[in-house]
Amino acid sequence: MGLTQWYKTYPALEQAARAEPTSLQRRALAEARRRDNNGGNARDMTGSLAAWRRLVALHEGPVGRIRAIPERPEIHPAWAYAALAGDAQARGDEAEAESLYEKAAAVVEDYADTPPDYQMQEVAGALQTGVDLGARRRDLRELYARVTDARLALARRRRSGADAAQALQQRRAEVPGAAGQAH
Repeated sequence: MGLTQWYKTYPALEQAARAEPTSLQRRALAEARRRDNNGGNARDMTGSLAAWRRLVALHEGPVGRIRAIPERPEIHPAWAYAALAGDAQARGDEAEAESLYEKAAAVVEDYADTPPDYQMQEVAGALQTGVDLGARRRDLRELYARVTDARLALARRRRSGADAAQALQQRRAEVPGAAGQAH
């Protein structure tokens, strides 16, 4: 989809997000569009960060906590937490960054623990909609690796180092799919 077409879809995405506020996926699309349309200034992340904060607020509120099918966790908040963590780290607030990276990792870990029956539902849905589930899972593993690496770097700086780093590396090794395995 070209940039002009993408911008034309924005009002429809916003309307869909208002009509169905529990759809974090629709909200993520609208927020990505908002991020891309930040007044032409690619370095101005103010609108993006506000959009990610709204997505996190939905995820942490009733919309995210009370799910129709709780066994199928929402993954989009992982990217929101990671973006906000990167901003906190850039501002020098390492405690906030570490907390947000932890939340991003927890979303991915929750997804990695999806029961097999619900994984099959996800595969069936992807086949019907044409979603590249392999790419989605690869992206999620890459995000998890980045988040875990950032947490590790912060742990090394914030703590005496060896014990915290070892604990994070051990945790990363325990999570299914984190070492490039299929989910």
